[in-house]
Amino acid sequence: MINESTKSEISALLQKRQAALVGKDLQGFQATIDMTRPALRRCQQESFDVAARQGANSTAPVVGKVEVYAGTYVRAYVDDQGIGFARVYFKNAGSGWLLTEPKESELGGEKTKTVSDVDLSYWGIDDDIIDAFGRAGADARTFLLNLAVRAPTRPFALRLFPTRESAGLTAACSVAGSSFSAPTGDPFLRFYKYWVGADFVGPSDYQRAVLKHEGLHWLQEQTIAGINARMDWWLVEGWPDFIGESRTQGAKVDAICRAATPSFKQMVDGPNADPNVAPERIGQFYAYANTMVEYLYATFKKDVYWELMAAYKETVDPQVNYPKVLNVAPAQFYEGWLAFAKKKYC
Repeated sequence: MINESTKSEISALLQKRQAALVGKDLQGFQATIDMTRPALRRCQQESFDVAARQGANSTAPVVGKVEVYAGTYVRAYVDDQGIGFARVYFKNAGSGWLLTEPKESELGGEKTKTVSDVDLSYWGIDDDIIDAFGRAGADARTFLLNLAVRAPTRPFALRLFPTRESAGLTAACSVAGSSFSAPTGDPFLRFYKYWVGADFVGPSDYQRAVLKHEGLHWLQEQTIAGINARMDWWLVEGWPDFIGESRTQGAKVDAICRAATPSFKQMVDGPNADPNVAPERIGQFYAYANTMVEYLYATFKKDVYWELMAAYKETVDPQVNYPKVLNVAPAQFYEGWLAFAKKKYC
């Protein structure tokens, strides 16, 4: 199925897809995708809609390697804007290559495994990378335990979803990982997108940051159960983003210097509170939250984050908690952060 020209043929398909994004050519874009896969089609359509609103880079992603999967598909390792190689699937429908994904019945079955004392849940399609992800999970757990103010009681566990179909409708197309089930007692941190490094096996540096980010949510819940449902959105998401270093400098510059700044209330409520917030805007909210936590650490005492967390256990009102812990009103904190962020990033 794979020959000397396969890699270049898939690269040509990705170039055609990219040209359709640049040209806002929906018909041409859909001609590069397997439209019989509903979950994949939904997320690809979202990608097209985002590109139509904000524009697309004319450079097609680089294909690092191709290999056969299950005798039917070609798995290509596609460079994703420098953050790592995504494992992307293609098939030749007779008339040429299409971007697709294996059906859930073709994923090799659901499996469990323990690597370096990290419990793993995954599909057989990821047998070749799961050990490396388990070891990276153990590294992330060590990082988390060094930060913990009390010993966690719940296991640290990872679950990988290799396709949009397996992820289901609970995962937004743009979401790489989630700890949404943490308050329920389910130990698994979920990953709906993941990237490998130059060896095509171990997690990329960015993926390691994503592991830390979701692990930091796990640590929040281990510290005070249910706290992520009580704190301001920027405190919930900005802390893992900043401490886990999962936001690039460029993303922060773009958000702080080139986009409309959300109000304080929007940063308390979060982007998901407004159904009109576009998917590409959500990433900007994370960049704002990241820099708000950066400002918190740069301006106030060392353990102030944990003190805020304890305050939110008692009441969810920022008008009470900010003066109590930070000795400033919410409006003063917001104005101080914005001045700090503009000076540093613009």
